Amino acid sequence: MPEDLYCKIYVDAPIGKEALKQALLEISGGHLVALTVTTDIFELSVFRTRPGALGGLDDFLRWPYYLEIEPVSDGTDEEAYLSALASLIRALLAKGFGAVPSCGFEDQLHSRVGNRLRE
Repeated sequence: MPEDLYCKIYVDAPIGKEALKQALLEISGGHLVALTVTTDIFELSVFRTRPGALGGLDDFLRWPYYLEIEPVSDGTDEEAYLSALASLIRALLAKGFGAVPSCGFEDQLHSRVGNRLRE
């Protein structure tokens, strides 16, 4: 299991930041605390990559959004956390968004989700 559970997920979604945050609230079943989507397992924040970032490209580093995700507490079960992230990625893909994890355990997430950028 990974020691550092921080994960960044690049997202290609043809919607505004607030609409993406709302979609993430619905997908995760979480609630909004300040600017953070919080669940029983993880906390995530949504960021724009940079002004003028383009969607629909194969280079995910140029996608318009990324999520920063961490366990909600130090005592969060790692297996539950990995499962929750894989479910989040699958749900984003099911909505037709691109979703690519970038973290020390991305291979584990890819094996749970499949090596796809999009559905």
